[in-house]
Amino acid sequence: MLFDPRNPNAKEIVNKIKKRQWWRPTAATILYEHRHDYLDMHGLDESPNMSFAIDAKQKAIDEVPACVHADNTCRFQTLKREQNPDYYDLIKLFYDKTKVPILLNTSFNLAGYPLVESLDDAVWTLKNSELKNLYIP
Repeated sequence: MLFDPRNPNAKEIVNKIKKRQWWRPTAATILYEHRHDYLDMHGLDESPNMSFAIDAKQKAIDEVPACVHADNTCRFQTLKREQNPDYYDLIKLFYDKTKVPILLNTSFNLAGYPLVESLDDAVWTLKNSELKNLYIP
């Protein structure tokens, strides 16, 4: 599930849609070339699998509060175009409109249900949640 990370209530909205606990943190995907603008990578070049809690810079705290945890860390996925051109291009379009190269990104499933793995799963999730759109490249 993707959401606008600039919305200060995004975490609460996403957790409500997913029907999960209010305190659950969110993660995000950032275009690789913008990672140092928002994150203190401490020598790490990339994080393609959301494997690390990375310190947020003030720019992230100010611009994408939904992605920043209470301890000012973020669980980010860095994304290069060659890794996933469709997803990269979607975030790039968002960046072109907003000047924010990030989308909040959380697993596509509802609490208690497995991850969405098929079109049927996606349609079921859409029908059983408050989600309004489904993007299929």
